Formats: sequence, C-alpha cells, structure tokens
Amino acid sequence: MEELWRRIERWLEQEAPDVLADLNAGATEAEIFSLEEELGIRFPADLRESFKLHNGQKGDSAWLFAGWEFLSLERIQSEWKVWKDLYDSGTFDGSKADVQPGIRNEWWNPMDSADV
Repeated sequence: MEELWRRIERWLEQEAPDVLADLNAGATEAEIFSLEEELGIRFPADLRESFKLHNGQKGDSAWLFAGWEFLSLERIQSEWKVWKDLYDSGTFDGSKADVQPGIRNEWWNPMDSADV
C-alpha cells in the first residue's frame, strides 16, 4: 500500500499539488481501532494501511477520487452519526432505492459486523 501511495503522491505533485497538500498525515492504530469499535466493524487491511499513511483529506481542495472526497476517520464518524440518527428516527422507513439484483432494497442501513 505504501508504494501505491507514493505513486499517487508523485502524480499529485505534478498534476494536482493542491490535492497533495490537502492530504492529512496518517492516523494512529489507536484512532483506527477506536472508529472500528464505534462502528462495530473492522476495516479491510489495505484501508487500514491507507489511513496510516493519509487520514483522508482536509477538505480544502478538489476531491481525490473522481468526484469523491477521501474522508478522514473523523469525517467518517461524523457522517455515520448523521445517517444513523436519520435511520433511527425512521426517516428512511418506506423509502426504496433503485438497486440491481442481489442488492438490498434499502435507502441506508447501519450495517453490522456480520454484513462486512
């Protein structure tokens, strides 16, 4: 994972230095574990390694992934709480999503570790 990030960083240095500057420093093992505990999941090994190198973006530049922000652990936690509160309040009751076969027809669900 480290070599992949070095390649990305080299490209960003030439093509999008503002995005490179927007990347956060890495997260600690304790920070990653804390969020995993709160969400009741375990991130895949590659994602954990990515967070150790760059804990998402600050949010002051263009998004890293083709229209998608590279969320920090803090932003993941914040977004999850917003969506979980909406779910718990019944906001999504009766809502249906436009899904492909084999995908749950739910707008959002909190997913537990059995789903990962």
